[in-house]
Amino acid sequence: MDASELQAIATAEDQALRPTRMYCCTSTGCRAAQSLAVKQNLEQAVMSAGLGEQVSVIGVGCMGFCGQDPLVEVAPQQVLYEKVTPDQAASILNGLQGGPVQAQAGNLRHPFFTGQLRVVREHSGRVDPDRIESYIAAEGYQALQRVLQEMTPNQVVEEIRRSGLRGRGGLAIRRASSGPPWPRCLTPKST
Repeated sequence: MDASELQAIATAEDQALRPTRMYCCTSTGCRAAQSLAVKQNLEQAVMSAGLGEQVSVIGVGCMGFCGQDPLVEVAPQQVLYEKVTPDQAASILNGLQGGPVQAQAGNLRHPFFTGQLRVVREHSGRVDPDRIESYIAAEGYQALQRVLQEMTPNQVVEEIRRSGLRGRGGLAIRRASSGPPWPRCLTPKST
């Protein structure tokens, strides 16, 4: 797959987005707090109201404030709801239509959120983990495409070295000054 194919998938995914999106956290912590039932009730409320062409309900990964889960964010309105229960879910859609909302309002400008610099999980809370097209629309696989199509192995190693990237458990990618420019990985001693 080349860059133009990735771009075509991303464009199609962006064009398929409905004007209003309800992002419902479906990560492990939120699932334990009944987020799947919240998501299901949001979907039912959208269908019952005949708003399937205007509103989509999207299950997403961790939205970051696990102490307030389940979380539901409405975009592009930038409205957050915290500790949403399944019986409150339909009221969020009601709120979009000017009615009362039973769910607890959150604050996207809370210091917990504004103090974060998301790097690895930059798109968490926006990407549907069940749809590869959603990840591609969030620029997923572009770095892999660049590595496979545009870089030499030496350039890849140099890029990783300059990044300061460390492996799981803190294992650094090292390079001996007199050795070849390939990463040297420590292997566990055999017993």
